Amino acid sequence: MNVKNFLIGTVAASVVYFLLGWLFYGILFKDIWPLAEGASSNVGINALGCLFSGATLSFIFSKFGAASSSFKSAAINGGVIGALSTLALHLYMMASGACNSMTVALTDTGVNFVMYAVAGVAIWFATSKFGGSSE
Repeated sequence: MNVKNFLIGTVAASVVYFLLGWLFYGILFKDIWPLAEGASSNVGINALGCLFSGATLSFIFSKFGAASSSFKSAAINGGVIGALSTLALHLYMMASGACNSMTVALTDTGVNFVMYAVAGVAIWFATSKFGGSSE
């Protein structure tokens, strides 16, 4: 695994994931995960979540070359990884009672498909433009 590509990909994916999260969850789908009464959103913790989501996708791409060949493969691989991991998380949440709506689960899965697809393309672009070899 190329550490430089991992770090570049992590930064690119994290920024994209944070901005798309603001767009999707802050504006377009703000009612999908409403805050509890009296609660406030913690931007710092949210940014850490985006960092680790970006690092996860970048690790997979760096380790297994999932985005190295083309824009299309980066988008498809990123989207599928995002959708599968999100759907799995929601099914666990439904089993524990933390999420009781299949509509919310499927909507969030679709949103994460798009977010991870764009983050995958960001990794592909950033590592092909600024990274080193894939060895």
